[in-house]
Amino acid sequence: MAQEKKADYGKMQAAFKLSATFPSKMVQSCFVTLNREKSPGQYQPVFKSECKPAIKQHHSWNQIIIDTDTLCNNDMNQTIMIQMFEYKASGSHKKVGQAEISLGQLVDSGTSLNVKIDSSGSMLKINDFALNERVSFLDYVMGGCEIGVHVAIDFTLSNGNPRSMQSLHYINQSG
Repeated sequence: MAQEKKADYGKMQAAFKLSATFPSKMVQSCFVTLNREKSPGQYQPVFKSECKPAIKQHHSWNQIIIDTDTLCNNDMNQTIMIQMFEYKASGSHKKVGQAEISLGQLVDSGTSLNVKIDSSGSMLKINDFALNERVSFLDYVMGGCEIGVHVAIDFTLSNGNPRSMQSLHYINQSG
């Protein structure tokens, strides 16, 4: 029996942009959190975006790049909860919407996905989705990348006595 080839999502990064529209709500400044499911009904926050002001009731955030093991423990079917909060300076932020998706839904959708946030017509748009291989420094070295290292030690006294305050290498004895 031939063994089925399974994709290795352990060294992958998900990259995407989020935007949201709240037509029936006056949301001034908003931020997003991404939460992965630890157990049924229990979620752990794994990402919090910057706080962005609304432009004509439309919010958009900078591109998010997150490892798939952090986002969903490399499980294509694990639920990812996206929550939107209205920023309050007091710290008591108000939740204005949430959506649940999976990495598998994002992969199947191609590069974009529209998700309904609530019954009032609010929408979350996931754009420019890409699943990329995470390349580490070790991958470069193992791939044949040559690295040159140069080390220099200055043994000259051209900078003066390190105990003198005029020296570039002055060492303050009092701390």
